[in-house]
Amino acid sequence: MNHRTSFIAASFGAGAMAAATLQASHSHEWHLTASYATVALLLALLAHHEHQAALTARVALVRARRAQRLRRRPDPDALTTDWCCDRWFVSRGREHLASCPAFASKAAS
Repeated sequence: MNHRTSFIAASFGAGAMAAATLQASHSHEWHLTASYATVALLLALLAHHEHQAALTARVALVRARRAQRLRRRPDPDALTTDWCCDRWFVSRGREHLASCPAFASKAAS
């Protein structure tokens, strides 16, 4: 069962037990009132726990997705380290300077 379903079930159960607690207190059945109130309180705590678990899972998912996006993002400094000369960068990879090592290796072959 997922967190949302557990949260809704626990919330409705706590509400129903709170209503049963009120009915038992109006009929002066104090042992039933105490037991219904205890169950209502436990169900309310369960609902709170399920809400916190869902929130923690959602935060972990957001952090994992953010980390995945950051790993896929290209390095902004990679462009400045990958080019071999200024003319190559300006000409979009078509021309090299005569002093460029990449041009020298192409010219030698």
